[in-house]
Amino acid sequence: MAPDFEFERAAFAQGYARIAGVDEVGRGPLAGPVTAAAVVLDPARIPEGLNDSKKMTARARQRLYDELSQVAEVSVAHASVEEIDTLNILRASHLAMLRALDGLQQAPDFALIDGNMLPRDLTLPAQAVIKGDGRCQSIAAASIMAKISRDCVMLSLAQQHPGYGWETNAGYPSKSHRLADKLGYGARVGKLVRGGTGEVVGGDVADCVAGGLDGVHAHLCQRVQHIGHVLQLRPVVLDALPRSEVAIALVPALRDLASWLRQVRVEATVLRLLRRGWVQRKWQADA
Repeated sequence: MAPDFEFERAAFAQGYARIAGVDEVGRGPLAGPVTAAAVVLDPARIPEGLNDSKKMTARARQRLYDELSQVAEVSVAHASVEEIDTLNILRASHLAMLRALDGLQQAPDFALIDGNMLPRDLTLPAQAVIKGDGRCQSIAAASIMAKISRDCVMLSLAQQHPGYGWETNAGYPSKSHRLADKLGYGARVGKLVRGGTGEVVGGDVADCVAGGLDGVHAHLCQRVQHIGHVLQLRPVVLDALPRSEVAIALVPALRDLASWLRQVRVEATVLRLLRRGWVQRKWQADA
């Protein structure tokens, strides 16, 4: 059942004139900000097809994002990873909602908020609507604007910090993230990963498996960059690494990587190299 305009009509009947729908996205990811949008719809220009952004195709979301940008008043705001870690994810999402409302060109006099709680510092009359993005058109519109906006943020971060798959997973936990959690490993990149320390930590490749194969690749590149060599993982090319303490230190890291790859059943050349003893023979030849 598609969302309708009944919540807005009820607010109009109470004498309110500017009704803002508010929703957030980004409470579930392991990385990146939480993003909220506030949308004031024009009752005479409501785009067709509004729905919960999670139930829509990427193409449909983008079409409605473009249309809403033209026919509705929209404000998008974020709460940072630092604020999430300091406040907790619920309070940070409420902070993003308040910022989105404050960012509207003209202040609304009533807000329809997705969820079962209103932000504690909200100063205008409001109603919490459980599963509002599937019931209320203004909230559905806000869910679309927040989703597209946050995806753009994560795409930008992926370009600045390649290798963690944020351009496709938007920071949400993938199968490789869940496996890494079971193994006790984690990734820390800048101030972008929630619960992070602000830098890449740990000594083994496995510390970055939370980013998947691309994350391992990025970490290995960083590990060997100072000796002027890059270890490519797709396909694996061990390109003339010299015999050195740094190169030797990579052996346990490669073994950890091989073990992880076996568990997720990913075919990788590194497994064959390790089984055949190619790495040891190569370094012996360089000695």
